[in-house]
Amino acid sequence: MPVVKTSAKGQVVIPAELRERIGLRPGGKVLVTLVDARKVVIEP
Repeated sequence: MPVVKTSAKGQVVIPAELRERIGLRPGGKVLVTLVDARKVVIEP
């Protein structure tokens, strides 16, 4: 799994390979969920 950094605005870039595999396109929406107080899950 790739490691990514957060920007000064708190943004995270999902690597292109992963975006392609899940069919995430520009403008697409994702569900962001906090699990176990420290894990963030992003679902298309």
